[in-house]
Amino acid sequence: GLVDVGKRAAILADAARPRRGASALGALTIMGAVLLGLSALTFIGANWEMIPRLLRFGLMLGLLWTCLLATGQAFKRDAKTLGHALALLGVVLFGAAIMLTAQTFNMTSFRNTAVLVWAVAGGLTAWQVGSRPVLILATGLGALWAGLEAGNVHVPGTVWAYLPVAAASAFLAVRMRSLVSVHLVSLALAIWTAHALYVWQDRHAVGALETQSAAILAFAALALAGSALRDRNITGAGIVAGWMTLITLFAALLIQIPLDGHLSAHDTSDGIGYGALALPALAVIALLCVLRVIAGRLKVWEAGSLFATALAIGALPVALGGEPDAAPLVLRMLVGGLIYSAC
Repeated sequence: GLVDVGKRAAILADAARPRRGASALGALTIMGAVLLGLSALTFIGANWEMIPRLLRFGLMLGLLWTCLLATGQAFKRDAKTLGHALALLGVVLFGAAIMLTAQTFNMTSFRNTAVLVWAVAGGLTAWQVGSRPVLILATGLGALWAGLEAGNVHVPGTVWAYLPVAAASAFLAVRMRSLVSVHLVSLALAIWTAHALYVWQDRHAVGALETQSAAILAFAALALAGSALRDRNITGAGIVAGWMTLITLFAALLIQIPLDGHLSAHDTSDGIGYGALALPALAVIALLCVLRVIAGRLKVWEAGSLFATALAIGALPVALGGEPDAAPLVLRMLVGGLIYSAC
């Protein structure tokens, strides 16, 4: 009599459903696959000079294809844990094959294309076999490629090519419900945005206050975009919204630094470069606030408060554009109270 009779069948059906969570056996199997891949690389590296070139090349290809064929057989026999481990090992060996082949035949590049090819291969493998561990590796490789390109002297400016890579990683993460991959994409996108703002600041000679305000607006727009996707029950969208909101609030707290005496005559611009970034960001924030009000996820006063806060932050560099010293204490207190209210 403790449970309604009508719910008995649903409870029993849910209890009988197999649970596919993480297990110690799965973690050890995947760890074993990684260690096996490292041991293969160590063996080849230790005997590198003694192995003829063609034999090196054939050995790497043989290991790679053997691993991939074994992956297919494991999934065919419903040994999914072993299949994920072998698929992960295959992707690791694929990257090793690229590097060792380049070293064998003395090939080099001024760009980090090999890492991008490795990431794409990992993503295709993850999609083909439905492996979340492989997708996590591929997502990390894509972020690694973007980081290497950002620090590459041969890459002029922002690494725009990472945006389609991030979009593909996010798409696969949503389709495969890999929350770890969503976390990685969110953090990588945050770092990419910060680097893009750094490049923008350098090219347009904008001041510290303008850069900080632009960063707040950009991350706020991303946070609201993640919230709008979460409203549509998109897997992992709440993770994106959470990370971007946290970064937005942290950037807002840091705006006190340029307000506290770090403004100078040479640290300001004509505002054209700032307006080209701030105005579209404000437009996106306004649009997303309206959409969330229409969807019933925000009240009118909440959306109005958010946009008013964004508008006030965006107007700060314009109001203090000609101020050579620190902002007035009253203004700094008002900004602090505004940010606290927004939090």
